[in-house]
Amino acid sequence: LDLLDLEDGLAPRALRDLAWLAIEKPDLAAAEVVAHAFGFSTTYRSATELNLRGALPGAPCVVVRKGRGSRFVGPAFAAETADLLRLSEHTGVPVRRLPEHLGGHVVDLREPAGARVRVVADVIEHPALPTQQAQTLNVGSEVERVNAAQRPPRQPAVVEHSATWCCSRTATSPRSTGTSTTWA
Repeated sequence: LDLLDLEDGLAPRALRDLAWLAIEKPDLAAAEVVAHAFGFSTTYRSATELNLRGALPGAPCVVVRKGRGSRFVGPAFAAETADLLRLSEHTGVPVRRLPEHLGGHVVDLREPAGARVRVVADVIEHPALPTQQAQTLNVGSEVERVNAAQRPPRQPAVVEHSATWCCSRTATSPRSTGTSTTWA
């Protein structure tokens, strides 16, 4: 399915935002330690899954599942419920319920190169977490801080949200209809 070529304006305009990125890791405990060191917070942990979030309100921004190796599984895009139902009807792919800890519903698709692409709606929205305090800076003629050292706390930077995901047109390949997905 080429998400950029759906008829009647269904996508990508119907996709509100990147909901999360799904990855697999063999050691979820180690993945959680590394994620916390980089400023993520855990919203859910089980023997087979780890959900990580940033400080901004919303769904988890990274879903890590236990796997044999480390690999990127695919993105999940947020949509309105009506758009998710239209997507399901248009593609013939049924709407399924997500696990309780994520909430909401999903339509699972494949992009032209074969990667899984999820479109989700009505997922659990976590409230905002505290963000880092901005440092007081002297800028131009504005003197806000005089003879006061700045010592930011020795802690990881707080992640606000996950990375950006882009859909772009490229030269066609034998397995593609002319669209590829790339990191930005």
